[in-house]
Amino acid sequence: MEDQNLNQESQQEIQKDVYDSGSGSTPQKSGALAALILGIIAVVIDLVSLFTGLAIIVVTPAIALVLAIVGLVLAVKARKLGIESEKGMAVAALVLNIIGLIFSAIILVACVACVACAAAAVQSNPDLVNQINDQLKNLPTPQ
Repeated sequence: MEDQNLNQESQQEIQKDVYDSGSGSTPQKSGALAALILGIIAVVIDLVSLFTGLAIIVVTPAIALVLAIVGLVLAVKARKLGIESEKGMAVAALVLNIIGLIFSAIILVACVACVACAAAAVQSNPDLVNQINDQLKNLPTPQ
């Protein structure tokens, strides 16, 4: 019985030493840091896709949306489980992921609405595609 208690105590000390030594990273700190990184990446992808016109490719806002959702879950977990000194990083991650989630959702809704409007315009005027093709053929070619 005493051997089991000693064994459990030594295992707890080893686990404590693993978390306390080395990089000094606890699971909560790792979760908060991962959430913060995911939030930054999601916001950057949203801003790049918005200002460069890559929002037309629905894949980039969708990727940012997934990253923001995962980051949001990690931030909430890190905030609940984190120690007092790590709550600031978890809150920053939470805010960034919420911003990324909102931007991604707005961009995706705008892309879907744009595609729906274009499809409705083509469906209501079948000759529209032919008119656009004729205009494209008449454009001067760059040299």
